[in-house]
Amino acid sequence: MSISRRSILSSGAALLATPLLATRARAADVDVIVIGAGAAGISAARELMARGLSVRVVEADARIGGRVFSETTTFGVPYDIGAHWLHNREANPFVDYGLENGFDLYAAPHEEVFYVGDRPADASELTAFSDAMDDAYGAILAAGRRGQDVAAADVVPDLGAWGLTVDLLTGA
Repeated sequence: MSISRRSILSSGAALLATPLLATRARAADVDVIVIGAGAAGISAARELMARGLSVRVVEADARIGGRVFSETTTFGVPYDIGAHWLHNREANPFVDYGLENGFDLYAAPHEEVFYVGDRPADASELTAFSDAMDDAYGAILAAGRRGQDVAAADVVPDLGAWGLTVDLLTGA
């Protein structure tokens, strides 16, 4: 087994998360349940614990790390499945970490294309989609302001043809 920066980072992340994942508990036994043991979930759990809260991390995958994962089987050599896309530089500590540690980082292209079926959406479709997203987020925000503790799907209105797409993007 060779030791590399990648193996040290993945081992360190696993070691840091181990106390968070070591026990099984019911929701009533803790102050906060964090969903997901990726970088954000582990970071959130550590911050909450530093504030004196009891925390449990729930991870659906068989491993921790989220997008930070190197796979070796497919090509016979290590390649990164994730952590290849770093966004929100102002709030994402991994960007500076990558720069400080010699990783190649490049700006992502800013153009995007929204497809309807097998063709780019036209202006009226883009407007209808945007309006549907606004309606969904508006309904979710309004429910929160009213103090409703309900699933997003319970408050998002019927969005017609855009309903399933908006549900996918909002988690409703």
